[in-house]
Amino acid sequence: MGDLCQANCARGTTPMAYKVQLSVFNGPMDLLLYLIRQNEVDIYDIPIATIADQFVAYLELMKALDIEYAAEFLVLAATLMDLKARMLVPQDPAAEDDEAEELLDPREELVRELLEYKKYHDAAVYLGERFDQRQQRFASGAEPPALDERPLEEIEVWDLFSAFAAILKQIGAGDVEIVSTEVPAQAYMKMILDRLQGEGALLFTQLFGGLRERAAVAGIFLAILELVRLRQIRAVQDREFGEITLQIRRDEGVPAGS
Repeated sequence: MGDLCQANCARGTTPMAYKVQLSVFNGPMDLLLYLIRQNEVDIYDIPIATIADQFVAYLELMKALDIEYAAEFLVLAATLMDLKARMLVPQDPAAEDDEAEELLDPREELVRELLEYKKYHDAAVYLGERFDQRQQRFASGAEPPALDERPLEEIEVWDLFSAFAAILKQIGAGDVEIVSTEVPAQAYMKMILDRLQGEGALLFTQLFGGLRERAAVAGIFLAILELVRLRQIRAVQDREFGEITLQIRRDEGVPAGS
């Protein structure tokens, strides 16, 4: 990675910082749904303490990476922490019946909002999948996929965050504090595209092999997010929460090196 910086500095390239705006990916309810699926819990019986702590941990990671996110994330985080506190308070047996019923499950309103959101979320995902299928059908010169190939599903941005958190844990950077880097954002993006063009596809973890510098690890991760946002690469997995594979997008007519 030092060679990468040296090469760019030799060309007189000015280090260029950029901020990934999370709003172009997903909102806070998407993260909440993801955590519920990841923990394999009933949406009607959300373990608020666990989910709230994990939600806040994702926000802390985004803050460390200087990723911009909407204020709605903070609002939902505050709501979850409030629910966590309320559920830890023992109920007063002397309370009136109607008050006791109201305090019986403070998660009720959140669950109702989450179910409503999930309905529209699932409809949007379905329509998106149908659109992609139509785009790929009968493409000029395209061959149908082999019947024995396992389908690869494009993943959510939260899968990338989860995989990145695991990388940080491996290199011992638990409470990550990102330091400045001299490597321009475009240099990381070009490095990733060059490797994918040369090797065809790479596991997410392969891009971080041997790296110990937190700035370099963060730079590569942010570059992956940006390339996904620009639809220049795809992040896929063969099963939910499985290992992530990165590959060049060929279905959008996007120049791989642009």
